[in-house]
Amino acid sequence: MQPSADAGGATADAVHSERIPDRYDWRREGYAEMVPALRLPSTHDATDIIRVYLRVPPGRSISARYIEAQGRNTLLFPPRDAGGPGRAPALSSRVGTPIDKPPLSGDALRTLGRLNDCGHCHIPNHRREISIDAAPFPRRETDASGFYVPLAVLRSEVALAATRPLDPNAGDPYVDVKCGKELAHLVQEGDWIWYRCADGGVPVGCRDVRGALAAGDRYTAAFCASRRYLYDHMDEAARRAFAVSFRECGI
Repeated sequence: MQPSADAGGATADAVHSERIPDRYDWRREGYAEMVPALRLPSTHDATDIIRVYLRVPPGRSISARYIEAQGRNTLLFPPRDAGGPGRAPALSSRVGTPIDKPPLSGDALRTLGRLNDCGHCHIPNHRREISIDAAPFPRRETDASGFYVPLAVLRSEVALAATRPLDPNAGDPYVDVKCGKELAHLVQEGDWIWYRCADGGVPVGCRDVRGALAAGDRYTAAFCASRRYLYDHMDEAARRAFAVSFRECGI
């Protein structure tokens, strides 16, 4: 199943689902994969990988706006082309619905229902949460369309959320996960492996971009390729707003 949304001004209310071939060639359609600084959570066996693809319409540019109350920049996506056959949504994410090992319990089914309530999580320009009690689902900040991943491409430091049983960042030599200045605890609770802060705060992971590139890390190279795509499709204001991020990747 392929939830997808218009990346220009769309919110979760506009999200719909469509079935696509498993081996759909996104690049042929002009999409680029958005690889975030930190890997997104996965299933127990790490076989379910979330992939997000972005296509900026020809002649359009991504812009940025500073949110004074949050002390950060947000992204403003151009509207997709209107009408016409075969017009693909500008942002698509390949996802599954891994909650627990089958058969699903009543609690797991209720969790599945909450995870499929897109508007509950994809709030436009939502702030980064600092407490896990305030945000049991994704705790990262969103852009003006309510999307998480494009901003996670432009940041090397990203808040983590245990929305799936396995955090694949565990063991990545170029990622440190901290609670403030202290290292976060990697814990296992049943089949779940994830990071936790002793004070109930939200763990924050940081990728050593320059060190990883120098060592030839393939994931970080793909991450920087995503930044390159965003840079190539931004106006000058957005490029200036995220200039530090681009310099990390030598852009």
